[in-house]
Amino acid sequence: RRIRTGKAGQVAPDLPIVAITATAGPEERLACLEAGIGMVLTKPVSYETLQSVLGHYLWKDDPYDQYDK
Repeated sequence: RRIRTGKAGQVAPDLPIVAITATAGPEERLACLEAGIGMVLTKPVSYETLQSVLGHYLWKDDPYDQYDK
């Protein structure tokens, strides 16, 4: 929330935020999404998953659209 309501949110409201956490049940995931986090990944995160998620946000032509909201 601080990122979204602070200076970064004013300058880049669409700034992608990806959280990587060890525990993310449905309630934690929902809280993250409501706070403005674009995607929540649960550890361990494979290289391929991280590459796909970053590709989705950075290049917008990621062939793995399974990570879309």
